[in-house]
Parts: sequence; structure tokens; C-alpha cells
Amino acid sequence: LVREDEEHVVSIISSLLLRLSGDHHQRVVHKFVENDYEKVDRLVELHEKYFKQVSGYDKAGEDEDQDDGMTPQERRYMQRLDHGLFTLQQVDTIMVFLLSEGVAGIEARVKMLLQMSGSSLHQMVEVLEEYHSNVGEEERGASGSDGLNMKEVTGDLVDFLKDF
Repeated sequence: LVREDEEHVVSIISSLLLRLSGDHHQRVVHKFVENDYEKVDRLVELHEKYFKQVSGYDKAGEDEDQDDGMTPQERRYMQRLDHGLFTLQQVDTIMVFLLSEGVAGIEARVKMLLQMSGSSLHQMVEVLEEYHSNVGEEERGASGSDGLNMKEVTGDLVDFLKDF
């Protein structure tokens, strides 16, 4: 139940950052600055948790052969999504959006926490590159008409992070 709640919350926050603009967008960003960056701290904790969870699954190598019409690579990716990759992708998307806002305190906090925990921005690049390579060109959000091209968005996030 906790994992589902975390997945829902990060999906909502990611959607807000993607779709809001102007004052509404800035209000969401400001929430991550409040209370000495406690929400940034939580994001880094979630990155760590889900990165370890997905890495653990990858090391276990649990592959089930099924006649489901998917290639082994597609099946493996879907299983990784079920084992926390989706939440990790959303968490890393949020963190890169926040880093791209240019708020010095957020940047310093993320870098410090990642370094303290033994994680790195490179991990986020890998996660978002995989997200980018697997998201469809036609993926346009829930309504299908909001014009949001996640392939383009994830590509821009990866480019930003590589140059960061």
C-alpha cells in the first residue's frame, strides 16, 4: 500500500510540474523549498529506495517465459516497471525539473544528498535515458489531447542533466 501511495503521489507531482505554468508552477516549485527543503530530502530518499529496489531486481534476474506476445526485452522492461522502475522514473523526472528551475538551494541540496548517499546524477541520467528510449512518440498524457510529447520532454531532461 505504501508503494502504491508513493507511486500515485510522485505521478501527481510530476504531472503538476509538467502541465502547470506561471504562478501555479512556481507555487509547486516553492513547496520543495519550504521547511528547509524537506520535500527535496524525501525525493532523494525515494530515488535511493527505488534505485536499490530496481537494481536488486535486475541482479536477481527473474525472467519468466510467457506466451504473452511480448519480446523478452519488453517483458523484462514491464517487470522492472512493476518492481519500482516507474516510480523511480517519476521521482527522477521531478528532481530534474526542479534542478532545471535554477533554484540554487535546490541544486545544492540535491547534489549534497546524492553525494552523501553514494548516488549520483549519472544514475538519474541512466534512468531517464531508459525512460526516453521506451516512451512512445505518440504518448500524449491521459486525455490524449493535451499536446504533451513525453518523448520530447524526457529527451530535453536528459540533455539538461548531461549538461548540468
